[in-house]
Amino acid sequence: MKGRQLLELLALSHGASVEKETLADQLWNGSPPPRWTPALECHVSVLRRRLAAAGLVGAVVTVSHGYLLDHAVGVDLTRARRELAEARRDPGRAALRPDLWGPPSPGSLLASSTLAPFAGPARAVLAEELAATGLVVAEAALRLNRAATAVDLARRTEALTPWCEQTQQLLLRAMSLQGDRAGALTLFADFRDRLHRDLGVEPGAALYAEYLAVLAQDAPCVAAAPFERRLLHRLLAQTA
Repeated sequence: MKGRQLLELLALSHGASVEKETLADQLWNGSPPPRWTPALECHVSVLRRRLAAAGLVGAVVTVSHGYLLDHAVGVDLTRARRELAEARRDPGRAALRPDLWGPPSPGSLLASSTLAPFAGPARAVLAEELAATGLVVAEAALRLNRAATAVDLARRTEALTPWCEQTQQLLLRAMSLQGDRAGALTLFADFRDRLHRDLGVEPGAALYAEYLAVLAQDAPCVAAAPFERRLLHRLLAQTA
């Protein structure tokens, strides 16, 4: 357990050295044992043997007052971040094959360190990167006329950033292009309800403009009209 956490801590430093005191503080949740130095060195020795057995000889380097990990060695979270960086470099390719870059959810990463003090912030950073990358790739999907892919990516992003109006804008546009005008209008109404209920604010001007653009489109069929009339009554009632 400690060896795995040690590997994670070193990997998360992105090739920079980490002081022994910092490692001890993180490994023992702020309360390292009285003789933490030999204990830490023992964990480093075990980690080196396991990495060497996997063909990674010399991966953990001793430096002044600490250790660093060879940049070629990573853990699940650092590999996920590399996939995100690649998707941002070529969002069009990522939009065509979203299965090639979509990393697992942040909560499933660093699974052996669920309660470690460093795990939460590290996963939070990944969640932000995942959300930002999802929007970039979803925009690329829209440019490629892949509305269904854009909706799927935006939905995943929405789960990470439920209050992000940029995500809602993209969803409105993608659902409208997909032909789901009624769904797009419902999405806006539900989001506006949540803003009123939980934050006491109105959607921003950009999101309202996207909503009005959807509303201005011709209804795809007469059957949608009763539903849309009820939805408009609902929206108007909120502003009364």
